[in-house]
Amino acid sequence: MPDFQPRLADATTARERMDALCEFIEFWLGTRQEEYSESMYDVESISLPMPLQRLYSFAGRWPGFDKRLEQPFVVGAFACQDSLRPLSQLKLSDTGRVIFLDENQGCWVCSTLTEGDDPPVWCDGDFYLDDEPQQDEQMVCESLSRFLVTFVLQEILLGSRVCLVDDGLSEQFEADKDQATIVWENGPYVYGSHAVFYLWNGVLVANLWGSYSFGANDEQAIAFLRQREGDVKKIGIHVWMAWRLEITLSGAGKIRYTEWPNEEEATFADGTFDFSALLEELAGSVEQQGDARKNPVLFLDREGQSCTEGKNMHNQQRVTQLFEYALAHVNQPNEKLGRLFGEEWPY
Repeated sequence: MPDFQPRLADATTARERMDALCEFIEFWLGTRQEEYSESMYDVESISLPMPLQRLYSFAGRWPGFDKRLEQPFVVGAFACQDSLRPLSQLKLSDTGRVIFLDENQGCWVCSTLTEGDDPPVWCDGDFYLDDEPQQDEQMVCESLSRFLVTFVLQEILLGSRVCLVDDGLSEQFEADKDQATIVWENGPYVYGSHAVFYLWNGVLVANLWGSYSFGANDEQAIAFLRQREGDVKKIGIHVWMAWRLEITLSGAGKIRYTEWPNEEEATFADGTFDFSALLEELAGSVEQQGDARKNPVLFLDREGQSCTEGKNMHNQQRVTQLFEYALAHVNQPNEKLGRLFGEEWPY
């Protein structure tokens, strides 16, 4: 849908809002398949308000892009930060409301009435509402449909094929914000009604948790982000969580082994590695899919980004060579670290 125009901001009723949300889900995630929805028979067999009926009947089984995150107790497409419960996992609270959403660490749950066109939403647990701590059950939104729009947009942004938080991109977006299309503003959620979502050159942008998050799914939008994100400042290779190799721009760095009761490390000097050449080699040899319990994982730390997604490395021999080279060029020999490498190295 190259000329897609979101209708969420213009919707005036709950039904219009849910129709516009379903349109946006399909625009962002791709063509809906029949198996991505719950059957109307199953949906209507449970007492639910209209907005939840609409969401489950349209996208109640929609999978996420990253199949590693698929779990039977969440709807994959809406479970990157917080999670929508599958229809089969819905439960009633002690007050008789239906619990439909869980916080990612189990700190709170959200519930709503079992009927109605657009009932309120309550949150129960430990959370902050407009920066004030809450511990008892509180109404957090008067409109379920508005709450669901904010939640779904948050999850599909964070679950995009590429999702970044990048200081440089944020500065560029601020300069270009007048040219972006507002998808949804004053979006109510558990923490208040502050969320604003935009479309910017095919990128979904939102002001989440005090900074902008950028999501992209199609190749053109992904390229737009990649060309503008911060430069790589550190290479990190993790092996089975115990072994870590970190290399900085100068070619210096350290090698570490951390597995109780052992914790050993050694450093190596500037120029030990050719950072640019190694970056080009490793960046072109990783894959999204893999098993971090078996494969080495590459992390590329970038300027202006506080976190980075690991990518799987399948060339175990090359990773072994890099660790061996680092051990051979440490500033001060660490006999215990060398012995651990000989005894505990997995490849």
